[in-house]
Amino acid sequence: MHRSLVVVALFLVPTLNCSAADIEGVRMWQSAAETSVVFDLSEPLSYRLSTLENPNRLVVDFAQTEASGKLALPAVSGTPVAGLRYALRANGDLRVVLDLTEKLSTHDLLLPALEKYGDRLLLKLTPRHRLDRALPSSPAAQARNQLASSQETVDRPIVDLKPVDSFHVAGPRRPTLIEKAGSLVDRLMGSAGDDASWVVSGFYSAEARAFIHDAQYPRQHEANASFAIQPEFYLEWDNGSQSFLVVPFARWDQGDPRRTHVDLREFSYINSATNWELRAGVRKVFWGVAESNHLVDIINQFDVVENIDNEDKLGQPMINVAYIQDWGTIDVFALIGFRERTFPGVKGRLRPAVRIDPSSTTYDSAAENSHVDWAVRYAHSIGIFDVGLYHFWGTSREPRFFPKLTSSRELVLAPHYDIINQTGTDVQATAGNWLFKFEGLRRSGQGESFIATVGGFEYTFVGLGETAMDLGVLSEYHFDNRGKDARTPFNNDLFGGARLAFNDVQDTAVLAGMAADIDGRSKFFNVEASRRIGANWKLEAEMRVFWDVATSDPFYGIRRDDYVQIELARYF
Repeated sequence: MHRSLVVVALFLVPTLNCSAADIEGVRMWQSAAETSVVFDLSEPLSYRLSTLENPNRLVVDFAQTEASGKLALPAVSGTPVAGLRYALRANGDLRVVLDLTEKLSTHDLLLPALEKYGDRLLLKLTPRHRLDRALPSSPAAQARNQLASSQETVDRPIVDLKPVDSFHVAGPRRPTLIEKAGSLVDRLMGSAGDDASWVVSGFYSAEARAFIHDAQYPRQHEANASFAIQPEFYLEWDNGSQSFLVVPFARWDQGDPRRTHVDLREFSYINSATNWELRAGVRKVFWGVAESNHLVDIINQFDVVENIDNEDKLGQPMINVAYIQDWGTIDVFALIGFRERTFPGVKGRLRPAVRIDPSSTTYDSAAENSHVDWAVRYAHSIGIFDVGLYHFWGTSREPRFFPKLTSSRELVLAPHYDIINQTGTDVQATAGNWLFKFEGLRRSGQGESFIATVGGFEYTFVGLGETAMDLGVLSEYHFDNRGKDARTPFNNDLFGGARLAFNDVQDTAVLAGMAADIDGRSKFFNVEASRRIGANWKLEAEMRVFWDVATSDPFYGIRRDDYVQIELARYF
């Protein structure tokens, strides 16, 4: 049965009145197309799958097991699983959590005992667009989709599951949007081959943002609305070893013409083999483990007009080769061309007092935005530790700003992009319910060399109050040896927060946190919440508050831009 972890979380909750079973072991291996995770069982066992976004996690709940304190976990090196941990809940259930480096799709199969193997639960994790090729066309797949799209939890004995083909399929119906697109794609693909498969997905959304205070500067807008669309087209062939992904993005904003923009987030070709992978085109890459600040993330430019949390990125043209071995993975990046950072316009909120003028941009390199940047990264799992180490040489994604008078005698800030060398590391340790995180870097070429770090922990209370909810408590400390000369607000700051996952069929989750400047009085509050509505809709709410901001703080220019935002998205 297929469930997409990208769009919505769909749950299969089998129930079985049987004695407690044992989980005898966990195995994991990586192939070119997918990651396989196997739970070896002493007998058939009830289980429940659920997901969490930001961070991406897959949760497996086993009912009434006898595996407390003795479950051996495999290494996760060279897989999209960043961490693997478990905890026994108060009601006797066992919860296993897979921390994922990206949003994945999963297939789950409960396999009966054979001569060589006992009962097994098999999870197949694949990149978000690698879907079962039978899904678009077979009546069985249509029935499976109808079952999965139900909002109600499905309960049935896992030892008596009927073949999917036995489900009743409804009569004639109108073709869906994806099926219509599929007919067109089939014609366009022509001679792509019998093994070629494709999927069209994506979302469109409406966003309302209301600012709590009046605008600080003239011409700035007040409350405003915006609309966004991000379709995705994915094609794979050669038994999944080759694929092509296209992800355009567009937003129209009522208040700020600069926030009305179009970008090509992904336009990439991937060729996968057992020990290597070639990725070429426009891509997005994420590095780091910290919650409150993505310190070491440097491959992509941030799309600041989308959000100030540095989680939205512009697509980066590149050629990337990954060499995958048991001793770790080495990635080499040739970054062909540079993307300038986006900034709000004169009518936009969340901007400094002096307008940033992109037309006045300057570069260290004579090649300007055509400079080829380079990066190499090594990643490996060693026991409970997941380690990443990289070096980057090229155009800094973080600009410096210099005052300038335009031809009309307006004072503006001109961005300048330096050529830098940056060495960084990110480490995460998983110990039971604890996650310990650290990111650090050293940068030269942007004024005096400096170091910056962020580190902390996350502890999860599993089954809060004997319910299905999990409460994660987070704390992180930020340091930058430039002190108040740093261009980031996180130079000597402490962050504390909590993440509440309801683990319900609607995937309800809330994240709240506060960052406080230890050297001053500035504080920054953030609350994010999300809930799925039905099979295709998702509601997200966000609030950001800047409180008692000091004049020396980089947040001072936006101190009156506290806002509440609501976004309703429809996924297809």
